Order: sequence, then C-alpha cells, then structure tokens
Amino acid sequence: MAYDASFKDMFGSLLREKNFKCRTSVEVGKLPLQIDIVLERNQNSDFSIIRPLETVMKNMNANRLIVEFKSMRDQLKLEHIRKLIAYKQLFLILEDLNDNAGTAMLIFCVSTPRTILQNMDVKEERMGLYKLKFERNLIYIVVANEVPIMKSTLGIATFASSFTQLRKLVPYISRHPHAQRFLSFSIVMNYKRTLKVMREAGMSTSSIIMRNIKLAINDLGLENVIKEIGLENVIEQVGLENVIEQVGLENVIRQVGLENVIEQVGLENVIRQVGKEKTFKILLADREELQQIIQKLSDEERDLLRYLLEK
Repeated sequence: MAYDASFKDMFGSLLREKNFKCRTSVEVGKLPLQIDIVLERNQNSDFSIIRPLETVMKNMNANRLIVEFKSMRDQLKLEHIRKLIAYKQLFLILEDLNDNAGTAMLIFCVSTPRTILQNMDVKEERMGLYKLKFERNLIYIVVANEVPIMKSTLGIATFASSFTQLRKLVPYISRHPHAQRFLSFSIVMNYKRTLKVMREAGMSTSSIIMRNIKLAINDLGLENVIKEIGLENVIEQVGLENVIEQVGLENVIRQVGLENVIEQVGLENVIRQVGKEKTFKILLADREELQQIIQKLSDEERDLLRYLLEK
C-alpha cells in the first residue's frame, strides 16, 4: 500500500538522520515475507524525537529492532503478532545472527489496537507505549494516536490520524519552528484531516501547505506525495508546470484530463511536449470534451488548432 510505503520512507529517513542503521522492506523469504523496518542503533544514535523507542531498547537491552507497521486502515490482529515473531527468527537465521536477546520487536500502530489490548496480556508502560507478553515473547506496541505531543515523540506522533491527536499536534508544530518538517509528514499521511484541523485553528493554509508539501516532496519525492494526497492537490499547491516537469505531461493528462491541462498551460505547450499526433488522438477520443476545450481556447489557440488540423 502507498500509505505503508510512505511510512517506511519517512520514518526510515528520520532514523537515518539520527544515526541509526535502517533497512526497509527486508525480505525474509519469498514475497510477501517482508519485514517493514529493521533498525540498529550506533554509539551516536540520537533518540531525541523517538524516546519511546529508546525505552524499548533499554528495557530489552537490545541494539536492534524489528518493526511492524499498522496503519489506521490495518488493525492489529493476533495473526500479525505471530507473523512478527516468525519474521524475527527468519531474519536472524538468514543474517546468521546469534542475537535473539539483543533483537527486540516493536509494532508501530497508528490507531489504538483495542481488541489486542483488551484480550491479551498487555501492560501499559507509559502513555502510548505497551508491553505485550505472548508465548514467552515480549513485544512492544507504540501508538501514534496516543503518545504525548512533545519534541521527544514527534517522530512517532507525526503519523497520528485521529482528530483528537491532530488537534494537539498541529498547534504544537505551528508554535515550534524546528518542528515544521513534521507538518509536511502529517499533510502527506493525513491530507484532509490535517487541513481541517489547520483551518479550525484559524491557520492560513495556503502558504503553509505550499511550504510543507515542497518539504515533503524533497523528503519523499514527488511521485510518493502524489500517491498519498492526489495529483490535483499537489498541482494546487506547487503548480502544474512544476508537476509536469517532474512526472511528465502525459501522466498529468491521464490523471486530471486534457481540458484542465490546456486551460493552465496552453495548447501550444501541450503539443510541444506530447506531440501533435498524441494530442489530437486524445482530443478526438472524446468529442464532448473537445467541444468544451475549443470553447475555452483563445482566438490564437483556435487558429493554431485549425492550422494543425488542416496540415
């Protein structure tokens, strides 16, 4: 899923910047046997924005974490816990590591896994952090929608999805310039909800969204941002020409329609980039849309279209 891929990209980049060794989508057999994230701490690893992970590694006396991610669309179930335990063992075997005790397991949940918390042997270690005992295994669970909002949890809270948590997170970020980057992550992961909360707080969204989507694009790449929040939303914030430059005009036309593209960049630019033959093929495929496009063309563009059609 694109949501999971974006989590791995963003969380992975944060971990690497804090001097952790981080591997994503680690295969432990034939696909889909794959660990979301394997992270290892170094002597100079910095836990300043992910303190709950420091608690896990200290309590388990571990230098390595096997991380399973559960988005708000993918509730944690018993089968996921069994899978994580198996994946850990497969990983150790494949990596030829005799380090079972030094390799801890963490499930990163966006939403509270209520069924698991109510029906299994679980203890709350601190707000948003739980310890699960299952078949002689200890597994920690961290919940983005529950961790307290402060600098030491920003690397986790930025993936929150609930309005309750976002209404705490967004104002905190707006008050702290050092945290602006995390707003870009929140916008990518929860575009509509984050915008709603920003507007509720009376924040001017246009300039903030523009700045933070650009930050997100720098961190994730334009295509990943488009996958998460939609091409039209990205075009609205960074401009059609910037998007065309990155992903190509044909991809843009495919997603938002030729009429919208011509209206914003002009028929001549479309023909120059896509080519006359392809442009006309698209135009003539839908006569109704062609009529709508012609009505919006300037006199000069109509003359150009007429000239090209007669050639």
